[in-house]
Amino acid sequence: MANRPSVGIPALSRRGRILVALGVAALVVLITGSRLIGTYVDWLWFGEVGFRQVFSTVLVTRFVQLAVVGLVVGGLLALNLTIAYRTRPVFVPVASPEDPIAPYRTGIVQRLRLVGVGVPVAVGLIAGLSAQTDWQTVQLFLNGTSFGTQDPVFGLDVGFYAFELPFYQLLLSWAFVAIVISFLGALVTHYIFGGLRLAGRGGHLSGPARVQLAVLAGIFVLLKAVDYFLDRYQLLFSSRNEPLFTGATYTDLNAVMPAKIILLCIAVICAVAFFVGAVLRNLQLPAIATVLLLLSSVLVGAAWPAILQQFSVTPNANEREAPSIARNIEATRQAYRITDQQVEYIGYTAQAEATPAEVSSDTPTISNIRLLDPNILEQTFTQLQQRENFFGFPEKLDIDRYTVDGELQEYVVAVRELESASLAENQRTWINQHLRYTHGNGFVAAPANQVDSALQDPNSGDGGYPVFTVSDTTTEGNIPVDQPRIYYGELIEDYVVVGGEPGDAPREYDSDGENFTYTGEGGVPVGGWLKRLVFAAHYGERNLLFNQAIGSESRIIYNQDPRERVERVAPWLTADGDPYPAVVDGKIKWIIDGYTTLENYPYAQQTVLGEATQDTLSGVQRLPDEEISYIRNSVKATVDAYDGTVTLYAVDETDPVLRAWMNIFPDTVTPASEISDSLRAHFRYPEDLFKVQRQMLTRYHVDDPAVFFSQNNFWDVPSDPTENQSTVDQPPYYVLAGPPDGTGPAEFQLTSALVSLRREFLSAYVSVSSDPENYGKIKVLELPTDSQTLGPQQVQTRFDSSAEVSRELNLLRQSQTDVRLGNLLTLPVAGGGLLYVEPVYIERSATETSFPQLNRVLVFYGDRLGYGVTLAQALEDVFGAGVGAAVAQPEDQAQLEPDPGPTAPGLPAPVQPATPDMAQAVADIGTALQQLRSAQGSGDFTAQGQALAALDAAAQRYQQAANGAGSDGGAQAPPAEPGG
Repeated sequence: MANRPSVGIPALSRRGRILVALGVAALVVLITGSRLIGTYVDWLWFGEVGFRQVFSTVLVTRFVQLAVVGLVVGGLLALNLTIAYRTRPVFVPVASPEDPIAPYRTGIVQRLRLVGVGVPVAVGLIAGLSAQTDWQTVQLFLNGTSFGTQDPVFGLDVGFYAFELPFYQLLLSWAFVAIVISFLGALVTHYIFGGLRLAGRGGHLSGPARVQLAVLAGIFVLLKAVDYFLDRYQLLFSSRNEPLFTGATYTDLNAVMPAKIILLCIAVICAVAFFVGAVLRNLQLPAIATVLLLLSSVLVGAAWPAILQQFSVTPNANEREAPSIARNIEATRQAYRITDQQVEYIGYTAQAEATPAEVSSDTPTISNIRLLDPNILEQTFTQLQQRENFFGFPEKLDIDRYTVDGELQEYVVAVRELESASLAENQRTWINQHLRYTHGNGFVAAPANQVDSALQDPNSGDGGYPVFTVSDTTTEGNIPVDQPRIYYGELIEDYVVVGGEPGDAPREYDSDGENFTYTGEGGVPVGGWLKRLVFAAHYGERNLLFNQAIGSESRIIYNQDPRERVERVAPWLTADGDPYPAVVDGKIKWIIDGYTTLENYPYAQQTVLGEATQDTLSGVQRLPDEEISYIRNSVKATVDAYDGTVTLYAVDETDPVLRAWMNIFPDTVTPASEISDSLRAHFRYPEDLFKVQRQMLTRYHVDDPAVFFSQNNFWDVPSDPTENQSTVDQPPYYVLAGPPDGTGPAEFQLTSALVSLRREFLSAYVSVSSDPENYGKIKVLELPTDSQTLGPQQVQTRFDSSAEVSRELNLLRQSQTDVRLGNLLTLPVAGGGLLYVEPVYIERSATETSFPQLNRVLVFYGDRLGYGVTLAQALEDVFGAGVGAAVAQPEDQAQLEPDPGPTAPGLPAPVQPATPDMAQAVADIGTALQQLRSAQGSGDFTAQGQALAALDAAAQRYQQAANGAGSDGGAQAPPAEPGG
């Protein structure tokens, strides 16, 4: 049969080829130019922070992976294209005069080298670019270490699953990709050049095409056999019985695993059949083997496990799955560090029978009860301590502790940062944004258990504010700072250029009338024209080239966010969502917790990190939604707020994952022995890790697999009662309090209440110490299962349903005042019972300059509710006289001594009675209060009215007596609000 004359593709003229070449070159420059400049800018930044080794190691690893995978995939494709082309038929029959393949065949022949080289290079480049993102898997394989723990099925070290198995699976996946692409390339080539024809009844396949395609198919099936082999290890991460537990189930071990072995053998036989078929040039044997493999995968791999699960396991699941559940419990405790070595379970009666004397003597807890909520007071800090409009505070403030005048004190802390977004419109010039307003100024703190004065009248606006201590360039507070300027913080968004020519006048704004010139080591020097040109191109800003204030000693500071800096220098870490500032040896340092995680730890329960750490706190960066089954807080990182120095400290040197990364990046992590005592004193147990652990503790406090299977003793994390979000968890809270078991001095700890599964009664109280001597020790107070102690939601309901509380808060809301409920703290006190404390803030609504102030304090213990202007009043409302003396008082304590007797909700705390008339009035007030409570409990409205009248009369008598005593130089009391 004659061949149809070939139809050539029109050739480009010389001018056309030049234009195309120039266009391609311009496109390459546009694509790669910005990437190269960005890479050079990153190179400079990593050199500034002293972590260039990280940058170069990652860059080299990614380039090697790109090259290796690109060469393998592209090279294998090129080899198969060459084989297919060289074994093409000499004569290509044409099916019809309109053969659609002929133009492509002719075009390829005319540009054979371009197609034969260009296609494999393009495919290899795409494959390499995809492969280079898995650099961590490769490096962990090369530098992995032993865990010293073996899995219960194969007896292999956990390091095999953490470091080796992911690499083998990565290799296998790219082998599959290479074979599939090569098969498709050979198939298309044979089709174009006549080795494969679809004409006729069954088509036609030439001998060389049959051999080549059969060999590639045989290799693919052989790789599938390897896949079946590795799948056996994957069974240890089985999700067949989720959400109950993760790990190999009875069905996996007794049906799926044998099926994998059987399918492996069949796959090997099938691969041999393909190779034999290639030699014999007979495809019947491979076809039969393929059908056998597919049929076996359905019957052995799917049907048999389903039958076993349905008719044997499910009816007897509690017994069949008991060994797997036991393994899951042990592995999960190890993976999340909640074993008996880290967690102490303590039986707790929770019987609210403490006497006033016992409560008063519990000074480690009572004297440190926190009244300031760091998630509410950002506007209060801003309005009272902002100083300039371009300074600001983060949305969520932080909690830390400091020893002042020999006393350990809990503080709400923040740094006065430069907030780029707050610049006024007329301030948004390039010079202001990048050369003048370059840094924040000052460390601001306030004792967490104290306000300046009690807010007697919500309409007065006086009182209920934090007692600030400020250390900045003009003031030195109780927490002295040697260098209060903040060049690195969470709110700084733009790059800044500092320094200039030697002898130039300072230009950076410091305070009114005072400027400053940066003298630190932070930032990249930009005195030379080359670097100025690079950064001008990088930021698209010509002023970096032509501004005369930029001189030989200028530096450009960028990437100022502390969390971002840590994530860049340690890309193998997951950074905690809440960095916090601390004054360490006179320097302000940001402290960031870093986590090492694994996706697959044999038999350990998997959880989604982002979901497990989500709660009602705002202003905190959410962690990524990645599945993990292992987590360690192995690194504490610090970032100097003045010079940006990043230091990584190994705080868990036993972590095998950390050891592997230290092998990959030697000398980048500082050993724990070099952590100073002053720095260690400000380490907090991280919130995100605690959230993950408390979620696991709700289930994995159970030891018995049978009880675990029934789930009748599981706990739950309560929803936040102050936010009216029933589906969002209550966040844990930092408190300075006595140990949960009631023995020892106050310690800084992170705490959370836990309730019964799908019920609101309290089941447990969890706390973990942040003090250096007890750091990381978790204590769980387990409440009796037969008791019904009210949980946070139920206590909040009691607060909301109280007649006195609801009446006053409703009056406030009606007077255009927003009422904001602070964090509801749960505190064990006096060795028995749990005390709930909730501050209540008010804020003038519909006013831009309004900000929260502490209005009242709610207290609940047992079945008694207290409500007062001060914490002392609320406590004495619950426990009686004397308890308030143990509480930290407002600054105007001389005018606000705690009431020696019961106080009415909404009434001010009267001073110590100075006359017999005042003493009698106080006694009458106490009697009226008792009558009022009794009448409320019985629902007798007539008795309530009589009691309120008596209370009003007694309060007026007290006021008259107090005024009389005041005129004689005696004690004064503010006006009372009877019935409030």
